[in-house]
Amino acid sequence: MRFPKGGLIFLLLLPAMALAQVSGSVESIGFDSYFRPDCWTPMVITVTPETSKSDTYEIHVRQQDLDRDLPIFVRTISVTGMSDTASRLQRFRMYFSPTPTDGGLPDARDPGSLQELQDRLKVSLHKSTGNKEWICDLPITGTLNNVDPVGSGYEQHRGSKLIIAVSDGRSRAIYQDATSNLLGVMEDVNLVTVHPRDLPEQVLGFDAADAIIWLDADPAQLKLGGDDRFRAIETFVRRGGRLVICQPFDWQKILAFGELLPVTVQGIDQKDDLAELRLLARPSREDIFAAPGQNDPLAVLQPPFRFARAQARPNTHVRQYITWKTAGDITPYIVDMPYGLGEVTWVAQDLGDPSLTKTRNGWIYVWNNVFDWKNHPLLVTSQTPDSVKFPYETANATPMDIGKSLIERWMDLRSKSAWLITLAILFFLGYWLISGPGSYTYLATRKRTHLSWFVFGLCALGATALTILMVKLVLRGPPELKHFSVVRMAPDQPAIVTSRIGLYIPRDGQQRIELKDTTQELGSTISALPMHPFFLKDVPEQAGPEYTVPVLDAAWGPSPGLSVPYRSTLKKFQATWVGHISGAVQGSAKLEEQNFISGNLTNGTGQTLKNIYIAFHYPAAGALDADWILFIPEWATGVTLDLAREFNRSTDNTGPLPLSWDLDRPPNGTSKVRGRINLDWGPLWTSSLGGGMMENTFDDTGRTFRVSLPMLSFFDRLEPMRNRPQQRQQRLDLLRRGGRELDMSASLMAGDLVVLAETEGPLPIPLEVEGEPVTGSGLTFYQFALPLDHSALLSTTQPSAQ
Repeated sequence: MRFPKGGLIFLLLLPAMALAQVSGSVESIGFDSYFRPDCWTPMVITVTPETSKSDTYEIHVRQQDLDRDLPIFVRTISVTGMSDTASRLQRFRMYFSPTPTDGGLPDARDPGSLQELQDRLKVSLHKSTGNKEWICDLPITGTLNNVDPVGSGYEQHRGSKLIIAVSDGRSRAIYQDATSNLLGVMEDVNLVTVHPRDLPEQVLGFDAADAIIWLDADPAQLKLGGDDRFRAIETFVRRGGRLVICQPFDWQKILAFGELLPVTVQGIDQKDDLAELRLLARPSREDIFAAPGQNDPLAVLQPPFRFARAQARPNTHVRQYITWKTAGDITPYIVDMPYGLGEVTWVAQDLGDPSLTKTRNGWIYVWNNVFDWKNHPLLVTSQTPDSVKFPYETANATPMDIGKSLIERWMDLRSKSAWLITLAILFFLGYWLISGPGSYTYLATRKRTHLSWFVFGLCALGATALTILMVKLVLRGPPELKHFSVVRMAPDQPAIVTSRIGLYIPRDGQQRIELKDTTQELGSTISALPMHPFFLKDVPEQAGPEYTVPVLDAAWGPSPGLSVPYRSTLKKFQATWVGHISGAVQGSAKLEEQNFISGNLTNGTGQTLKNIYIAFHYPAAGALDADWILFIPEWATGVTLDLAREFNRSTDNTGPLPLSWDLDRPPNGTSKVRGRINLDWGPLWTSSLGGGMMENTFDDTGRTFRVSLPMLSFFDRLEPMRNRPQQRQQRLDLLRRGGRELDMSASLMAGDLVVLAETEGPLPIPLEVEGEPVTGSGLTFYQFALPLDHSALLSTTQPSAQ
């Protein structure tokens, strides 16, 4: 049969035409290209239909996990076909976990980073039915900026915060562009500005973020086309995040935040001075010599200045007030409100307004005070004396990562591995003795040594059969599991449990792993452990099989699960489970003018708790104004603590509990003790870390009195370490890769009572492998946020209305 030449060409082009239904590209990754290598990362995909047909497709993002297996993150999308009224360009958000192998995804500072990124991060579009036929690749056009890069011997980094500022375009927050001349901070700050439409609609997208600053944008935009983006921000705060709302001049639009707003706004007024902002922008005493003439960075700004009049809502805490023109006319300026496990802070003016950001000076101090970080920022110039720089000089500072203790040992089934290795060695020795010297000696006694090779072959065949039998016997049985789990709870909120799991399954092939009983609207997930490349040392040479990681389109859906290829091996996972747990620490407390605190707490977890830290902020004058922690070695289940007695009386009840201790005789975890984070606990914890010349890690999983867990839990309440004259140990820059989600500083600063505790036992969340429950064993670390009544101190902490 003959075809015309043109018809043959048409037939050859049919497959390409069939695939040319859509085209697209990767518009952006992360926030303004910033990402963390061990966090879920948002990605924006643009798709353009080439026909009028509407259809569903799948976005595939292909990566490697820490075993070089190939997870493919998959999301189903619906694309509207071409029409005269519909826009051709359509945007979709995707979420994936970056590969930890080979140093992770390349940074923009690396040579050839764009080409390497395109080679290592494969994004494509596929049909959603049948065999998921490939349609097209989605090219990446921009490089990435790693918030947590791995340092080297010549370039070492402090940790970094990623803060998202949301603006309609008029307001823009300023921090500090250059960090090379900045001393006295725990971490640097990467502050990126985005439009509300660019915010993720799932809480996964905020995994790398430390805080959100809301400037002049309209929060009603978060609910256009559904309220997914609003719920994502709300869930971010509930799960321990921080939201700072700066009051815009169009004050009514901010009311769309509803319950997230700590105040009732009454309107906008103006005054001729910036006394309140000037307090925030004032440099620390040490910085007076750093920038002569800059002690009043706001002097160049001209009145009038606009502020909001508002009334603080119940269960909030006014941190600073505005004094208006007439005596006694005061309203809140900064208000903090606990929300779930996180905090919302309201500021009575737009701190990104162009009329204020005409000056670029002082903003590092403003934001340090708004967030109430315990930094002592020092901007170094050529005129800064060495004596001023010395306490925070970084020339001899060593980065010390305290997140390592969360990564390795808690998930390793060492006893199983050691037993199998020992068995293999014994089997090899037995085989060698029997097939070699043993068989030859036996044949020699029978004068039949000419049969030695024949007998050696028989021994080899017998050993092979025995090996197969041993594999069948040894590599079978139920799955085994080890875990490190963090259970975070606040009153009237579902529990949020993050579990890092080592799961050994003595079977080959696809194994279904599934979380059960989740409250899905708050974002439960399970995936391969998102390890930072810094911690990944031993990696297989060859890539393994593929498996699918479904990314749900909306918060509602089936229980999170994975079908993962196993080869009778140990694989590591991270699960975030949101649901209801019956056991918890229950009770409430009240701050008192005398004896600090009162109230009752009951251990209702059903477990005997160890290494208990009970923390609260006590607002007062002088040295008593601090974050206080009471340590108790053990707390039996069902026992109620009287906080007034526990905090103020010694263990034997013979006298008052000392306010602090002598660091030459520090606490060792065996007796009750109280102290302040900045003066007592912080120096104690950091003195345990050691040091060195190069970037190092700290792992105290083998100790019974651990310091890494409370340090990570109160990280933003720690002060930067100082160099001290004639002191052998120099300062450390603390890193917390893999441990940022443990920080409970937001709850502490918002006025909650925070309780930390440990217990060893089974996995605290329901997990099934092939439909069968698996519990295993490991460490569960509890973090509770409980209500704390401040009413008894209000008369001493708020200004007089006289």
